[in-house]
Amino acid sequence: MVFAFFDAASGGNEILIDGHVAANTQAVTVDHGLFSVALGEGLVSDGSGPGTYTSLADLFRDNAAVWLEVRVNGETLTPRTRVLASGYALSATNAADSSSLAGQPAGFYLNTAATAQPKLGQVTLSRSRRRAQSKNGSTSGNPGRH
Repeated sequence: MVFAFFDAASGGNEILIDGHVAANTQAVTVDHGLFSVALGEGLVSDGSGPGTYTSLADLFRDNAAVWLEVRVNGETLTPRTRVLASGYALSATNAADSSSLAGQPAGFYLNTAATAQPKLGQVTLSRSRRRAQSKNGSTSGNPGRH
């Protein structure tokens, strides 16, 4: 099986190819028409369209909409299937990607790590109960109850 990624539901540009064939020891086992494939783990190569793509992360970083075409023993199955949100999570940590994370690098956002997190700008926290806020932006209250 060969999985090709395109920028359109039909026609369009072939962006990336992921080959799962016996020649690269990645043949797909089919049982009563069912199969399971880890996309991006076959023989990944650049498609014939513009740009150079060598990974799924690059593919989803640069393309707002992607369709998957499946080829079995040289026969192209139709229609193509649109790849939705989960694939785009691959580019969530890419600081250069202006379409994900509102154009900010992942480190811009507050996380839940136990280590100190210095951030520029004002941080506003809210909860159902009002807390007193000092001039420096710190809050008081019972930190053990949230």
